[in-house]
Amino acid sequence: MLHGISQRGNLFCLDAQNGKSLWTESLSGRGFGSIVYDGSVFIALTPEGELTVFEPSRTEYNKVASYEVADSEIYAYPIPTGSGIYIKDQDSVTHWGME
Repeated sequence: MLHGISQRGNLFCLDAQNGKSLWTESLSGRGFGSIVYDGSVFIALTPEGELTVFEPSRTEYNKVASYEVADSEIYAYPIPTGSGIYIKDQDSVTHWGME
């Protein structure tokens, strides 16, 4: 599977062998975002600061959680750690801790 965020703000999953679309899901806003894999889930971050956590699946979009994590635009990848996740927006770096 290949996951990404399109310029139109759509989260997608493609079959890596043949390039066929397996599913798409619309996120808020527009512009390319970033996706990182954290061992069991994917973390997607849009330029508008919407962080979405979803499970890998070939058949459907399985959202685990979604959060607004910044007030200004984001152009950096989220950085997951054992204690949470770091988010860098235009003005600051924030650590979102895990409970």
